[in-house]
Amino acid sequence: MASTRRAASTSFQFDEQMTRRNPFMLTVSGLDNALQVFRDPSRHHELGAAYLALPEWFDLSIGPDTEAYLQQQLRFWQEVTGKDAYEPLINEDTPEVADMDAIYRPAFYLTGDSKEAGLHLMAMGHIMLRSDVRAGSRVLECGAGFAQNALAFARLGAKVDTVDISPGFCKAVQSMSDHFRVDLTAHHQPFGYNPAGHPGAYDLILFYECFHHCLNFEEVIPQLRDMLQPGGRLLLAGEPIYRGLQPTMPYEWGLRLDWGTAAVMRWRGWMELGFQEDYLIGKFRRAGLSWFYYDDANAKTAQIYEFRKWLDPLPLSACAMTVAEGASWHSTEMDGRFTTAESFIELPSRDGQISLVLENRRPVERIGQVTFGGVSQHFSLLPGQTVQLRFPQRQGDNQRITLTSNAPTDGGSDARAVGVFVRSIVPE
Repeated sequence: MASTRRAASTSFQFDEQMTRRNPFMLTVSGLDNALQVFRDPSRHHELGAAYLALPEWFDLSIGPDTEAYLQQQLRFWQEVTGKDAYEPLINEDTPEVADMDAIYRPAFYLTGDSKEAGLHLMAMGHIMLRSDVRAGSRVLECGAGFAQNALAFARLGAKVDTVDISPGFCKAVQSMSDHFRVDLTAHHQPFGYNPAGHPGAYDLILFYECFHHCLNFEEVIPQLRDMLQPGGRLLLAGEPIYRGLQPTMPYEWGLRLDWGTAAVMRWRGWMELGFQEDYLIGKFRRAGLSWFYYDDANAKTAQIYEFRKWLDPLPLSACAMTVAEGASWHSTEMDGRFTTAESFIELPSRDGQISLVLENRRPVERIGQVTFGGVSQHFSLLPGQTVQLRFPQRQGDNQRITLTSNAPTDGGSDARAVGVFVRSIVPE
């Protein structure tokens, strides 16, 4: 990892005075009691919105891409779990799976809770809806557990592989494959393993409520990209991804601090990470992947982040943006977006060329410039005019494209101060 540092975030500061005033602030010494509460659902109200305090030695100013930051998170994990060292093959195992029914009451069915089952079934439907999988597709589910999604795809006629670090889960998946007589194969391997054995094999790669166990995510993301076919999709569903720093996630990535997650780590010894959206999206973009976001009002487990190799035009009307990016543009139109006085978006990293067409849809001339990769091009557009701009793109360069323009209000019923109109950004 790089050795750079960053200044502590100004949008959230860990406040020691606030910690002492907060009756629901937990310390590591109180986690055993929190675990007792966690094991009794009737007592969950006792801790409510409580969260775990960062230890006094934790340094928020360390850059998130440094070895020092990684070691700091591992030290924190050791304090939370009481374990000496993180070994995924040991700490992420779930040995009791061997005694569970993998056929008739697996996974959420075993809870006997219709609400819990309903949330997962809604998520499964949303995943299938966004997957574009059909008979003959090749699918990989990572961290599959009881693999209810994988089984659904296999019953649809897809060829499905699962990867899981738990031998018990792999045995359960294989028993389901035998029972339902489908093309479903389990592999006892870590994240990043390619069961196909060659690049470009999969139409879909799915993580459902499990990517947050991936400590070496920076290594795994490019491996996942290489496994995708052109046009293939990588879905992260039901993951703890945050839009803004907060007490339960006061850094770009790291251990989640809500009391329930902290109690689970104390009990299981799992690595329970969370990510700031802009930070994690940046990792996928640097791997050359574009992204889309699909919300679901009914179930957090059904929220989906979709990634694809950037081969097709990036539609400004549909592509996802981080909070900061979205705030720099006007809201979406049917076929694109208007810029403000200064709009920007980060592009997936690649070698090649990009192009975009600027349109002046307003009755007043628009003058400005577009900057990308250290190159700026100026434009002047009379009402109704368009211009196409092209820029070279190189991996390793700054991938932010910035559009500045005069943005006067033009009167009439539309009082917005808009710049130029952009339909899409095209990789060439």
